[in-house]
Amino acid sequence: MAGARASTVGRLDSGRRALTTLKAKLTGFLVERTEDLVKRKRDELEEQRARRHANLEVANAAELLAQAAQALGLPLKASAREIVLEASKIKYLSGNAFFSS
Repeated sequence: MAGARASTVGRLDSGRRALTTLKAKLTGFLVERTEDLVKRKRDELEEQRARRHANLEVANAAELLAQAAQALGLPLKASAREIVLEASKIKYLSGNAFFSS
């Protein structure tokens, strides 16, 4: 009877070890999976931030072009080429013009 009991205890110990090993593997898997999800979400948020920043830069550039067009008497939707061509026709004063008496 003692031999049968020892055999049962041995199987229980072996089962506990297998269960502990399985729990450790599953925990490691869950940690890796969670880390992957966090990294994916972080990358997604960074991409969204970069897109918002790029959109803001485009909006700022469009606003500057519209202001330049308006200052030159061109329509607000004038192209950059039209703005540059119109600006090239302006005679600019040199810095010395402000200091001459």
